[in-house]
Amino acid sequence: MIPCTLGGVETLEELDASFCPYLMDEIPQKMWSLTRMRILDLDGSPISTVPRMINGFSSLQTLKIASCQLSPLPMLPSSLKCLVVAAAKFPVLPDLSNLVHLHHLEVRHLEVRRLHMTFWSPADITSPWEDVQSINRLPLSLSTLKLHSIPQLPDNFNFQSLSILSISKCLTAHLPDLSHLKGLQELRLSDFPELVEIPGLGELELLMFLHIAMCDVIKQLPNLSKLKNLLRLEVKHCAKLRAVEDLTELKILKNVEIRNCMSLEKLPDVSASTKLETEWTPPKPAEHTIQPAKRLRLSLD
Repeated sequence: MIPCTLGGVETLEELDASFCPYLMDEIPQKMWSLTRMRILDLDGSPISTVPRMINGFSSLQTLKIASCQLSPLPMLPSSLKCLVVAAAKFPVLPDLSNLVHLHHLEVRHLEVRRLHMTFWSPADITSPWEDVQSINRLPLSLSTLKLHSIPQLPDNFNFQSLSILSISKCLTAHLPDLSHLKGLQELRLSDFPELVEIPGLGELELLMFLHIAMCDVIKQLPNLSKLKNLLRLEVKHCAKLRAVEDLTELKILKNVEIRNCMSLEKLPDVSASTKLETEWTPPKPAEHTIQPAKRLRLSLD
């Protein structure tokens, strides 16, 4: 348990109770008098309820909480800069539009593991917000946005301050146009079984790291010649990807890794200073055989 005596340490600024699997499922009442708390880390501990009094923590900047039994969170203090939330069942999040200082938001779905197996079904995935439109009212101050197993994405990405975007295990077939993310430096997209294309990807001129994995439907990446700041490109487990266009114009590109893209027809051309890592082999030409016949006629038609 969290010692009740901590409630008397009025100057306490940080409490790290993360990954304590035997922690009792409650926070002592006296803890909610610690109004100087800046960091509260309960990630991976079985704390399921956050009392409404947390809204009075005017100094709180970081809140991390991940619990299989997590109850809906109350309104959170506007001082928050970092929020990490994970739950097995949604919805759990309030409207976050009042968090005008928030720069790091991470929301993920906790998968239930039984007998060392992971059970995940599209029918089990719901919005983390009770009001699903709240995802369109996220604070524009965000610089890092990480979403895992979220069925609905914002209608548009107008986060001008966003530098890191990571989305995984998403069932949508269409992404919003990313071309508005002029400051984006890192983009990770993985486990999109129905994603057809990545609109606006070729316009992210400040992008330094690009990771695309398990996007089974995508057949071709857009032209990446404008990504002059790209340092690393990773493309993995994209079953139907046929082509990655010429990358020779990306002069500072250091590493390109392409793996398990079995439909790829050829490797992209890269500059001499770029390291290319792959296990790709050229597809075998189709074999044309003529079965035994008594009569054979050839025509120029």
